[in-house]
Order: sequence, then structure tokens, then C-alpha cells
Amino acid sequence: MSATHARSTHHPHDRILRADETTTFTGLSRSTIWRLERVGRFPARRRLSAAAVGWMQSELEQWLYDRQAVTTENSIPVAPASRRGRKPKTGVIYELR
Repeated sequence: MSATHARSTHHPHDRILRADETTTFTGLSRSTIWRLERVGRFPARRRLSAAAVGWMQSELEQWLYDRQAVTTENSIPVAPASRRGRKPKTGVIYELR
């Protein structure tokens, strides 16, 4: 391996994860990965061929490790998925049976 292609950190069992594996590994969608990558907040993809890219597993592991754990002190309330982006219903009364 030439000096121009040397990696800064050697991981003997490192492997390349393609897009489907990367989304499964991180739990993020392709579009979220693209948005984060575009602003420098996600590991850069590697060009494997004219039509293929992948991410180094070791870089994804480090990225996940660097994420802050969610606690009650740093969490942001999120609306339930069924209500996100919807206007509240008015005039509807639900009865429990």
C-alpha cells in the first residue's frame, strides 16, 4: 500500500458495508445518511466502482460510539409518529369502552 493510500488507523478485520447494511447497522434511512454525510456529520462513503459505494465498518462503529447517549436530562420530546406534522383534531370526542 503506497503512502498516499495508507489509512491512519489499521483495523485488521475491517470490512466495507454497502448501503443496505449501513442503514441496518446505523438504524438510519438512506436519505438521513446522505444529509448527515453532506454536512460532514457522518463518515464519508468510499467509491468502490462506477456504480458502487460503501462505508468502512470501523468508521461507522466509531461514529455510533461517539453519539451521545439519550438520557432524561438531554432528551427532546418527540410527538408520537401518528401525530407528527398533523394539525390537532378539533371537535372530536373519543369514548373509552
